[in-house]
Amino acid sequence: MKDQVKGFNEFINEAYIDQEGELRDLDLSDIPVMEEMSNLVHYLEDSGARAVTVETDEDIVTVRFDYALRKFTIEVDLEQDITTLSEARREAEPLVILQLESNSFFDLLAAKGLGKIIDSRL
Repeated sequence: MKDQVKGFNEFINEAYIDQEGELRDLDLSDIPVMEEMSNLVHYLEDSGARAVTVETDEDIVTVRFDYALRKFTIEVDLEQDITTLSEARREAEPLVILQLESNSFFDLLAAKGLGKIIDSRL
């Protein structure tokens, strides 16, 4: 959650007031994304996830968390509208557990629950 707040502060710090007193460079389109990520973080924590962090890079939002003594990543591709849940492995490539269109991904997550989705790939 700390990274999300830092990212949000950086987002706010980019805005400024010009000589005419007008607010410039405040991109309000990013606010719903940050709100959704906040909701996701709360959902994950309520589901038993620990060490939840949020990172943003261009059009990719990455949420890393620990669950049931394992490390997972939810990657939201905002441009392609695809969300991927994967488990970190010692091998180079993570194990993809679920990859869907973002709305379908979050609907399924809400309906089934984090534990059932993760356990379905064991």
